[in-house]
Amino acid sequence: MKRLNIKYADLFNNEKKLEYLFERNRGSPRKVKEVYRRLLKLSRKKISLLLELLGELEDMLSIDVEKLEKDFNETLKLIGNVAIRKIIEKDTGIRSDRLTEYFKHKRKPSIRTLLKLLKCMKTIKVIDNEIYSNLLRLYRMVNVIRKCKLILGISFTEIEKEVGAKGASVAYRARNSTLSMNSIRENLNVVMAMKKAVESVIHDRLLIDFLELIDFLQKSQIFWDEVKEVSKVGETMTYDIEIEGSHNFIGGEGFFVLHNTTCALVIARELYGDSWRRNILSMNASDARGIDVIRHQVKEFARMKAIGDVPFKIILLDECDSMTPDAQQALRRIMEDYSNITRFILIANYSSKIIDPIQSRCAVFRFKAHTEEAMRKFIERIAEKEKLKITEDGIKAIMDIAEGDLRRVANLMQAASALTKNIDEEIVYEVASLAKPKDIKEMLNLALNGKFKEARQKLFDMIIKQGLAGEDIVKQIHKEIYKLDIPDDAKIKLIEKTGECEFRISEGGDPLIQLEALLAQFLLASKR
Repeated sequence: MKRLNIKYADLFNNEKKLEYLFERNRGSPRKVKEVYRRLLKLSRKKISLLLELLGELEDMLSIDVEKLEKDFNETLKLIGNVAIRKIIEKDTGIRSDRLTEYFKHKRKPSIRTLLKLLKCMKTIKVIDNEIYSNLLRLYRMVNVIRKCKLILGISFTEIEKEVGAKGASVAYRARNSTLSMNSIRENLNVVMAMKKAVESVIHDRLLIDFLELIDFLQKSQIFWDEVKEVSKVGETMTYDIEIEGSHNFIGGEGFFVLHNTTCALVIARELYGDSWRRNILSMNASDARGIDVIRHQVKEFARMKAIGDVPFKIILLDECDSMTPDAQQALRRIMEDYSNITRFILIANYSSKIIDPIQSRCAVFRFKAHTEEAMRKFIERIAEKEKLKITEDGIKAIMDIAEGDLRRVANLMQAASALTKNIDEEIVYEVASLAKPKDIKEMLNLALNGKFKEARQKLFDMIIKQGLAGEDIVKQIHKEIYKLDIPDDAKIKLIEKTGECEFRISEGGDPLIQLEALLAQFLLASKR
């Protein structure tokens, strides 16, 4: 940690033990984490001191040298007054002849001598507070240079390289400066060099990345042990995308990412490298769907310039079809205002729910669902690895429910395997909380055959006894309509009525009442 001037002794009293820990790689996880914790705490303290120091250096650089020179000369003129000189001699112990030399510019006072003069002259009220405060900054300037040298751990020789002055002269002025306008200007050059040195440490990208890594290591639950033996057990293809908190969905014969969120994060990693997290804001719009989130969090991030040598930042909004219309309008405006420094990636399940002004500003990429062949291979691979027995009707049930979504396939098989190692159609529909297609078909045929009471009882059992959702039953009815042995014009009418039923349920209608009304339409269709 040379960059922050942190030594072994700053972390632990026993410097040899720490050297043994680092150089020989010996130490328990607890001891190593304690080193990380202390290092991070000390680094934060140093950076805090550097930020305070930067403010002081900037204050020094705001000094008006001409005004300072005028105040300095006016103060020395006052010493020419014999009465004032006697009072100063009595209060400070500075001989009268020495004061006369200062007045006649035959000798230059040091910073410490000037401080004594200023305090005395302010006490006897021959200079006002403004002059006193202005000249006092000369004393503070030297102290800031000393403080900066101590915190950064740099030598006067290194300062000399920056300002082009001799290291010895810089050191002398810092210890006991004889005051002149030339020395003030030279000190300002030193202050400027110090400011650049402090800024280079504060904005050091490698240092920031290192501290983030230390913070991660001291918080994480990492365990390790000595490797005794490495053996090769076989060959396999491994994909490592290094994306935190994301599933990696890869398919086909090559490296094709098939999951939209993962794809967006991979793009960010490719654009920004290891610093990608600083230039991307990832949000789930279904959780933060209101206009306030867009106006504050999203807008604040969008208006800031990108960090590093990159042209723009990325805002990733997942499930943005859940955003309210007002929030989408606010987002549209932000996309227009900050298009030069920010790009947006919007992920949605239903693009029709995104307003046209937003869609017109985007390039649309549609991720296709997996084919039945790909899904079957995925199911069989999981079954083989997890030692599950799955029937053909179980495989078809999973594919029918998942509709090309591999995440849902994995979730269904995980839930089913918790009940039994032998998975069939009945188990799949039970864990999916869906009615079996044969039950839906039986209910619809009862209604078409005029047995409305039996059909209604079947529906009642599904909703009340089995606890199935009305929306799911509507979707299953929609699938079964195409398989019914009825004329096409009747199918068209029933599909229209099914759509009306789904809309009413989504708007808050009672599922049982709406589905009974839909069954009544099937009965009426059979009599036409």
